[in-house]
Amino acid sequence: MGVIFASAWIYAIQPVLTLLSLCWQLATRLQRLGPEDSQFIYDAACDHCMEVATHRHGCCVLQRCIDFANGQQRRRLVNEISSNALVLSQVHNA
Repeated sequence: MGVIFASAWIYAIQPVLTLLSLCWQLATRLQRLGPEDSQFIYDAACDHCMEVATHRHGCCVLQRCIDFANGQQRRRLVNEISSNALVLSQVHNA
């Protein structure tokens, strides 16, 4: 019975583990690359802000981008998120 319960528990938390893994990988890359070398990530996050923000793991991705951004990158990303705030506040993620 214990093995079945443990297997079911691991299966149930798999999406959480995947999310944590994705966030950790992104944070590690942003931290290692530095703001200038990771500009392509910020460009993509801004260019596809609505797609990222409405993805089930997107909020975590945007948070990590904001955490490791330099001033200009942070302003651009926060401005993009803010300009879509009304629509984003009405979106219900699965």
